[in-house]
Amino acid sequence: MRQRSRMVTCVVLVLLLLGLTAPRGSWRMAARAASYPFAPINGPYGGCISSVAISPSYANDGTVVVGTSNGLFLSSDRAATFTVVRNGLENYSQSITGIALAPDYARSRLMLVSTEDGLYRSMDGGGKFSYSNRSLGGDSYVNAVGVSPVMKDDGIAFAAPGLGGLWRSSDTGRSWVPGAAGLTSQNVVAIAASPSFSADHTMLVGIESSSEAASAWLSLDAGVTAAPLPLPTEMSVSAVGFSPAFGSDRTFAVGAGVDGVFVTNDGGRTFRSVYAGTVTAILFSPSFPTTHELFIGTAGQGIVVLDTLAGTSRAALLPGEVKRCTITSLAASPAFGADGTLFAGTGRQGLLVSRDGGKAFADSSVGILGARVNSVAVSPTFATDRTVFFGTAYQGVARTSDGGRTVAYCNSGLGSLNVLQTVVAPSYGADGTVFAGTDGGGLYVSRNRGDSWQVVNGTGGSTVPWIAVAPDYATSATGFVSIEGQGLWKTTDGFATMKRCPDLVAAPDLGDSIIDCIAVSPTYSTDRTVYADTHSGRLYVSSDGGATFSYLARTGLPMYAVKDLRISPAFAVDRTLYMCTDYRGKMGGIWKSVDRGVTWQLQQGDSYLDAIRISDAYATDGTVLIVSWDAGLAVSTNRGFVFASAGSGIPLVSFKYWANALDISPSFSTDKVVYVGLTNGGVYTTYRFDEAPIGPRAPVLQAPSDGSTTGTLSPALSWSAVSDATGYSITVASNASFTAIDLSIDAGARTSFIPGEGVLEKGKTYFWRANARSAQGVGAWSQTFSFRTAGGQPSQTVITMVIGSTVLTVNGSPRNLDAAPMIKEGRTLVPIRAIVEAVGGTIAYDGKDGKGRVDIRLGGAQLSLWIGRSTATLNGSSRPIDPANGKVVPIIQGGRTYLPVRFVGESLGFIVGWDATTRTVTLTLGS
Repeated sequence: MRQRSRMVTCVVLVLLLLGLTAPRGSWRMAARAASYPFAPINGPYGGCISSVAISPSYANDGTVVVGTSNGLFLSSDRAATFTVVRNGLENYSQSITGIALAPDYARSRLMLVSTEDGLYRSMDGGGKFSYSNRSLGGDSYVNAVGVSPVMKDDGIAFAAPGLGGLWRSSDTGRSWVPGAAGLTSQNVVAIAASPSFSADHTMLVGIESSSEAASAWLSLDAGVTAAPLPLPTEMSVSAVGFSPAFGSDRTFAVGAGVDGVFVTNDGGRTFRSVYAGTVTAILFSPSFPTTHELFIGTAGQGIVVLDTLAGTSRAALLPGEVKRCTITSLAASPAFGADGTLFAGTGRQGLLVSRDGGKAFADSSVGILGARVNSVAVSPTFATDRTVFFGTAYQGVARTSDGGRTVAYCNSGLGSLNVLQTVVAPSYGADGTVFAGTDGGGLYVSRNRGDSWQVVNGTGGSTVPWIAVAPDYATSATGFVSIEGQGLWKTTDGFATMKRCPDLVAAPDLGDSIIDCIAVSPTYSTDRTVYADTHSGRLYVSSDGGATFSYLARTGLPMYAVKDLRISPAFAVDRTLYMCTDYRGKMGGIWKSVDRGVTWQLQQGDSYLDAIRISDAYATDGTVLIVSWDAGLAVSTNRGFVFASAGSGIPLVSFKYWANALDISPSFSTDKVVYVGLTNGGVYTTYRFDEAPIGPRAPVLQAPSDGSTTGTLSPALSWSAVSDATGYSITVASNASFTAIDLSIDAGARTSFIPGEGVLEKGKTYFWRANARSAQGVGAWSQTFSFRTAGGQPSQTVITMVIGSTVLTVNGSPRNLDAAPMIKEGRTLVPIRAIVEAVGGTIAYDGKDGKGRVDIRLGGAQLSLWIGRSTATLNGSSRPIDPANGKVVPIIQGGRTYLPVRFVGESLGFIVGWDATTRTVTLTLGS
């Protein structure tokens, strides 16, 4: 016994001499601790968008610049992809508040960017930034930045430092002087310059107002002075904007947060309220002079498109849960009339783009890092499939099959996009099983590698914070799930059914139903051991596979909510567990037990910790990895005795984003692959893309040919074989961006697939693509083909009518008209109902407004015409019926409504023909 005591004393002295003991709350380097260089992967993308700017020469250069809470991102391919801009922006982590591109950006490449850390200026399109705060007053937080529409001539720019009023520059942002004296010390948050600024020098300023200050101000001398506008002083302005025709229509708008939107048509003398909801962004349509449309970004109500003349509004179509998030910014293409492009930034789900004038929006965030990552799950067969899943807040599940080189969301069937945990089954290589626990949406399972998800029966509407499956899941089909407020549940049939485990009871009248962590023994098949840690901090253990649980008093361990609980892979021998808390203080940190959880010792304290992982070779290398708020990744190579901060390259910003999620390769001891997820900062990895194997080439699609009509509801989709491929996957969607997946399958080694009956709809256009995989990874997607299924309306409909005749033909079949077509004002007018209904459309007459309105719907087109009016609206946009003859209008004659056939036909997608010899009108719809 004395000999053993002397040995322990000697070991302690040696450790002290080597300086390996460390005070709690500090990170000290362990002997031979490895340093892990990290780099960001290409997703999960999206996150919080604060501002969007489009190049004035967008039609030629395709440039879109996006500011986020995690830096500046630039696209030169019309927002198909983005890359991060860092050179000169501090710490890779700037919170961007505003972006302004020079009007002559194509030549000057001048860009001004406002951030939480000051104002930056680039003269090479974002290649390099320099600090541009010279003489700028206020604090270092700059709220907004703007430029004169003719800055190349007058050099004028504007900036709004926090609580510093308005500042002006006359040298394109190199130096600054105070602007309007009335705004001194006010918190200016919105700036807009008139489109006719060169002539009228007019600009708008919005402030976060207090009761004694005006909320919006107007300057008529380029910001030298400003006068308050006649709006309530208690409002706080969120956005301001001018009509593109302000020089003639004198119209601008003020978005006043919770007080809605106010519009003036007389240059600011009087205002009227046009929208009563909470507004976060406003944008006048570039076609406003004809459409009168104002786009309004809201907090929780999507994008509202308001007709300021008619007083009507519509909601833009937004994908999924985006409808419930905040729209932070709106921007339109300078070539809007030709390309119909609009961009919308969101408060948590990335960048949206519309290519149809603002009717529908789709995700356009590829490459914009910033999603809040709640969980990371590495495939157990990572060495061959390079697959990792990421659970995000509000954006669902993202997946990579090449280690992070490319990342895409895989949310088909996922009912909630707030994913708390992702778990890959040990049997994934064989059955492709993945689990996702959501906040309020239940537990979801995918059995096809994340291509589609199904909710587990009985869990819908529940919060599922933890999932743990047995190591022998392939044979036992056993797993455990925490359902918030409903305790611990178990399955033995692969989650086809679940049964609630016995209540966890520490003492009479002292039980726990909120389970924070579950850990299953690596030798579960023999020892049947399961641990459950509760929100109260009490730990329970079962030695009979969850049939009964015992309370562990946890000697030495305080009762705090636990963030993670992990078991040593050598548990049968070393009996070791690790757990961590996110409690900061002398009793918070990482704890270790070497007696199966009976007693515990604090290993590292005074830090918020989120996740633990243990090396597959822990028995020999003693390696434990943890992520914390302040140190990122920390590693111990001596069984948790000392941890060292080891995550170089991971940007961390206190209270903005920090290390939040962690997972490692199953063969970490040899490949050292680590993935660290950040709150609002994306994912960083040690995996080296430059050394990564590339998947096989993309297959070439063969049939059905692109754009064809298949003649069947179950067409044989076929593609070329790829020489080194071991399998193929295909995806079928009803839109070309694949944001709504109708069919996603693993075709195995086959090079064709026939969708089953009932999968595809009649008479509908679908898009499909394929990729190949091999031992080296998953290859890129093929090109996209489209096809139309059989049924529904014929692929082509031909309608003919003769002036003066009450007979029309539909694909050669005669039908009766209730009135004959006529010619009036040199144009053909027809009773349109029979034509519309012949191709499956609908037509309605509304006389309530006293003007007589005809509403026609066909496919995605909605057309409205008014009796006696020479203009109509198509999908909400105003159109002249006959630009050459204003007398061509809808009429009522003989109790029948006649409409101009060429305008109506072409608006609905028909090809309209006229044979003067036979006085025959021909309308052709479809290919």
